Amino acid sequence: MIAKQALLLTELLSQSGILCNIPVYQRRYSWTEEHCQQLFNDLVEIVETGKKHFIGSIVYKSTTAVPSAQCLNIIDGQQRITSVMLFLKALHDLYDDEEAKFSIRHNFLLNAKANGKFTLKLKQVEADGSVFEKLIMYENFDENAFTLEDKGSNVYKNYIYFKKLIAQSNVNKNNLYEAVKKLDIISVSLEDEDPQKIFESMNSTGKTLTNTDLLRNYLLMDLPYDEQEFLYKKYWMQIEKNVGVSKIEAFMIHYLIMRKKSDSVTIHKGRNNLHINKETLYDAYKINFKPKDKNARELLEEMYKYSILYKRIVNNDNINGSRPDRAIYELIYELNAAPAAIFIMYLLSLQESENLSDEDILNAVQICISYVFRIRIFNGSTSNQFFGLAIQYYDKSTSKNFIGKVWDALNSGKGRYRFPNNKEFKDAFESKDILRPSKQPIIRYILYKYEKLKTKELVEAENVTIEHILPQNFDKWREHLEAIGDKDYTEYIHRIGNLTLTKDNSELSNSPFNDKKKIYKNSNYAITRELVNYKDWSSKEIKERSASMAAQALILWPLPENYNKNKALDPIDEMTNFMDDDTYELFNDLRDSVKNYDKSFTEILNQKYITFFRGEKGVLSLIPRQNYISVTLAAGKKQLTPNDELEDKSLKGHWGVGKSRFRVANPDDILQVLDYIRQMSDLNII
Repeated sequence: MIAKQALLLTELLSQSGILCNIPVYQRRYSWTEEHCQQLFNDLVEIVETGKKHFIGSIVYKSTTAVPSAQCLNIIDGQQRITSVMLFLKALHDLYDDEEAKFSIRHNFLLNAKANGKFTLKLKQVEADGSVFEKLIMYENFDENAFTLEDKGSNVYKNYIYFKKLIAQSNVNKNNLYEAVKKLDIISVSLEDEDPQKIFESMNSTGKTLTNTDLLRNYLLMDLPYDEQEFLYKKYWMQIEKNVGVSKIEAFMIHYLIMRKKSDSVTIHKGRNNLHINKETLYDAYKINFKPKDKNARELLEEMYKYSILYKRIVNNDNINGSRPDRAIYELIYELNAAPAAIFIMYLLSLQESENLSDEDILNAVQICISYVFRIRIFNGSTSNQFFGLAIQYYDKSTSKNFIGKVWDALNSGKGRYRFPNNKEFKDAFESKDILRPSKQPIIRYILYKYEKLKTKELVEAENVTIEHILPQNFDKWREHLEAIGDKDYTEYIHRIGNLTLTKDNSELSNSPFNDKKKIYKNSNYAITRELVNYKDWSSKEIKERSASMAAQALILWPLPENYNKNKALDPIDEMTNFMDDDTYELFNDLRDSVKNYDKSFTEILNQKYITFFRGEKGVLSLIPRQNYISVTLAAGKKQLTPNDELEDKSLKGHWGVGKSRFRVANPDDILQVLDYIRQMSDLNII
């Protein structure tokens, strides 16, 4: 049941013994100067027109959780109430009229108790509570009472800004005070309604809530007041502290995938393979932790324990930590393999229960490094999806020891996720044009790995650049290379064998090789100094050096012999090996969604596309493209709705079955494809 009534905001605030409580699950006060300026402009307009001004709804649920006060848990409207109170406090502190100051303080800011003491009429969330309390409770503002952290909060900054606006305005303070009394609201009291649903709907048109705002609210909102306070302080605040506010969303994604041992989530009917990501995170939590089933305390306690492990994984200081921590840093940051945090978090959680040593963890992380690096070179894919499944593979392994299970898990991937064998990896490492602009960090990583083999005192990476020995601008080299019969040199410029490290790139520039050798001789880097041993530099030397580095790569990023079997690509992977990672996953989602939509469909694989049949009737074809999927449909364009994005193919030759074509570029397009199938079935076209 919902009780609504129109009233003035000051009528709500002036009630004796009222406490407007901002529950701990709410976000911090976040109004900016722009919002404050708008409120001030509205008050000035009230002064000029004499008319009331509607500022929105205040949604609350009454509770008896706080003794001796009528407690209103604010579901929506905390930003407006806080801002009006800060404005009133600023007005109070600028007033010379003691009677007006007394009126503001006693009617709208504080409750007077029988013992002569005062309590706040608005209780803020923990993060804003202390600065708000100091501002309101101190009768006279004292800047020295506030810390630098206090002064960085929006509560403090907006109070100061309101004082500035009032002081610089020509509007009389009494008129501004009277204008506050003409701010209209709709008071919405919830009784039996679900506060979370109301909260979601009320905020859908306001300032966008983050996933972590919604998750915090979902986990804490329906708990008793005292339990909310306890769980928020004991667990949620500590989780935020452990992983950092900027990384908490990534932690929530990785934690849920690790817990499920899969990143798949069913949200829409007929869509079984949506992925847990920023777009689906909140819905995924609600699906996996139903209010009637969830125990918030147990869940938050578990999250807190894993947040300690996650802090270790994402800690930037790991580069200076223990050997396992340095390996984790290499994996997560140098190889930019954030999804691997899912698997590493799981392995770290086993350390105590399985009595694993730091050496075990180090070896496990090094296996992950080998896997991720080989995948990158071979043009495979690392994703949340694989590392969630890797936990399942680990659990199913029949190996007798921890490291064997890790090897089994990472060698269980199929298609793009498979661990490239020695031949595949060596061939790719040796023969690919490995340097492209997006590959700069990983090339630096590779060359530093080789440098570590040759020296104990590694030169810092600051100001280091990647040097093309045979330069990209090879005009000064052309005559010599053609004179020695080297016709292939342009094909080898971006091979690994033609790259090294230097801090003298501008000096080296496009100089001939003999001139470069004079500078290489005094290089800080061993891999660069050894280039002076070459008499000449052409495609022949680049091939030799690439082959040598590829042989060493098998040692730096190893794979045990028992896993070194030639693994043929299956037809689907051959068909899709040119697609980018996101589109590859989208293709698999679309394919699975069509198969799950109607179990009677049969799937026929062509070399270039897939066609689905119902009996002998072709339904649709899926044709992979690099960054989208072309879907041809049995129905004509005019037979389907909506059809503005359909292309008429009835009179044109094309791959696949059908008379119209639809482009799938995002997950929502999959739902449209399923609806087209429904329409074709209703029309008896299929």
